[in-house]
Amino acid sequence: MAELEYEVRKFEVNDLKNVRLIEAKSFPEPLSEIAFLFLSEACDFYVASLKEMIIGYIIVGYEDNETLHIFHIAASENWRRKKVATELVRVALDKLTHKRCRTLVREKNTTARQFWRALGFEEEAILKNHFPRGENGIILTKTA
Repeated sequence: MAELEYEVRKFEVNDLKNVRLIEAKSFPEPLSEIAFLFLSEACDFYVASLKEMIIGYIIVGYEDNETLHIFHIAASENWRRKKVATELVRVALDKLTHKRCRTLVREKNTTARQFWRALGFEEEAILKNHFPRGENGIILTKTA
């Protein structure tokens, strides 16, 4: 059976409820509605949508003139391991100009670390006690 096709497009405010549901199931400290609204204005924000259903999202912005930062990315539980996140990264990297790209994951999140390494990112640094409850963060970087 063929997989249903989805599109990647710019975030719209009416996507917020579904994006927040994905966020709540994906992260131990989900972003607030206000944080998402701020990021939607300050950053590039894309969603993967299947008809009216949001199945994933990515939020990217610039650290400086040369460095793109992927702030948040997640796929709906039913769409994980189906290349939705990979496609979101591809679209974001293709649309934006940069010399390098960075992201940050929890040190204990081995699935995320494997995902980023598979996309050519390398672990650059450890941020001690970066996340709540003293969890370390790992900065991953890819040069364009």
